[in-house]
Amino acid sequence: MKIAVVVFPGSNCDIDIYEALHTVCGADVEYVSHKRDNLDGFDAVMLPGGFSYGDYLRCGAIARFANIMPAIVRMAEEGDIVLFAGKGHEDYQLIHGIKEHFVERDIIKEACTELKK
Repeated sequence: MKIAVVVFPGSNCDIDIYEALHTVCGADVEYVSHKRDNLDGFDAVMLPGGFSYGDYLRCGAIARFANIMPAIVRMAEEGDIVLFAGKGHEDYQLIHGIKEHFVERDIIKEACTELKK
């Protein structure tokens, strides 16, 4: 399995993710620039968190315009592995300026319930 770790301006923990996957797990991992427009040859993608721009100009707000995002969405739609890191302690996601309830535990419980059906 080949895993992409996407690097955005202002992202953090991309090095931590790479080291954990490569050094600890022995995975085939490669840094991928946010400027790239495809993820050909990758089986999974990791998106690091980011907060170095502060609360009003978050890495995610910048990342949504990145060239790599359509490729990430395609991977997710195809059922490939797309993981996000560094969400923090919030129980919401800010989507188009609106706080949407989002708690990982709830999502995981729902997914596990669906799998058991």
